[in-house]
Amino acid sequence: MTTTTPTHLEAILHLGPIAIDLDRMIVQIHNSTVRLPPGEKRILAMLIRRKGEVCRPAALWRFAITTDREPSDISATVKVHVSRLRARLRAAGAPDMIGTVWGVGYIARDPDARARPNHGAVHGAQAEG
Repeated sequence: MTTTTPTHLEAILHLGPIAIDLDRMIVQIHNSTVRLPPGEKRILAMLIRRKGEVCRPAALWRFAITTDREPSDISATVKVHVSRLRARLRAAGAPDMIGTVWGVGYIARDPDARARPNHGAVHGAQAEG
């Protein structure tokens, strides 16, 4: 059996004009580097990896935020991080591609896709029980 080694290109996520180099955690929009805090980079990376799936706030928190202290209201804390992320992406020229599925979580939408995403796929559904 032959195994293949991942190439550098496989370590780059794309969503519309956004590219994230996962090896170096560099975000680019329209080929220009955009400075984002580490937690927002990880939230963006998870949303793009799960493009078309709803990601619950608790799943985003566990993946993106590296602290032992958990806030009393994870949903509100993630909402602030996502709001700041959206503002930074817009300021860098990206279209609005992070949607909110009220009462459930957040979803990355491909601006080039014509079909609506499947809101039935929820990442982290078991985590919030």
